[in-house]
Amino acid sequence: MGSIQSGDAQILTFVGPALALAYTNAQTLMVKSQTHDVYISYSEGGLQQDSSRYKLQKDEETISNGLIIPLPNLSTGILYFASANVGASALVSMWQM
Repeated sequence: MGSIQSGDAQILTFVGPALALAYTNAQTLMVKSQTHDVYISYSEGGLQQDSSRYKLQKDEETISNGLIIPLPNLSTGILYFASANVGASALVSMWQM
């Protein structure tokens, strides 16, 4: 069973919680940023550390051009997102399969 979630990832200096998208019993995740580059981390605090985050570039093409994350087993967790743009939030979508 799949699901789609989306939201606005705020800039790193935003005061408040980061965008958190949860997945449950997922085998594969696909993540896409549609407006600005975005940082991804497995923890909210990890967004502030270069070594604990990944950068996903903006993607205006088809859905197949997002980041595909295969998981070794059915997994449950949360991914946290922050805009890599210094002045604007980023629209992020995550598909779970």
